[in-house]
Amino acid sequence: MPDVFVSPDEQLRDMPPVLPEKEPVTEVQKSALPGHSHNVFSSFSLYPDDLDFETKEDNEKIILMLRHHPIVNVKWIAITIVLLFGPTLLNIFGIFGMLPLGYSLFITLAWYLLTFAYAFEGFLSWYFDVYFITTMRIVDINFLNLINKKVSDAEVTKIQDVSYTSGGFLGAIFNFGNVFIQTAADVQEFKFGNVSNPEKVAKILDDFMVKEK
Repeated sequence: MPDVFVSPDEQLRDMPPVLPEKEPVTEVQKSALPGHSHNVFSSFSLYPDDLDFETKEDNEKIILMLRHHPIVNVKWIAITIVLLFGPTLLNIFGIFGMLPLGYSLFITLAWYLLTFAYAFEGFLSWYFDVYFITTMRIVDINFLNLINKKVSDAEVTKIQDVSYTSGGFLGAIFNFGNVFIQTAADVQEFKFGNVSNPEKVAKILDDFMVKEK
């Protein structure tokens, strides 16, 4: 299957053409790629290092790993910060004063435990909701909870159409949006939601379509 590379003369706005397998991307070329990242928290990473997923085959190479843009975390982070002040506000308004000491301590501990659980779930949902473009297929891993996830995939040869939309005002500022992929597979439409650089994601997929034709 083909690999994707970025020539040194191209800017980030121009994604690379597809090369045959006999010309693999070297580590030196990787380090020069705009978007290649060693950061495990990256939301847009070309040829990510030391990254794997459960159904990945031995001869399958990851070209691009995507997560939701970090800006989507602002909502649950803001709610978490507000929740952290909950026990303080209850104490200020005298609610705890009307309860026995044991009750107020229990409520405070339970409040912070639930707040931590909410924040932890928000982080896990962002971190483990990932999209992969490999040399063989596209993969959508939807993290539901610690014991449940949904995995959908389709061979790149079955991609029929790719389009993308910007995420409105914030999307224009932070460069994120949605990528829609029509396929001839069992799952006929994939949506890579709120991903960074949607135009560049679409171009990588377009390169596959052109190569297969």
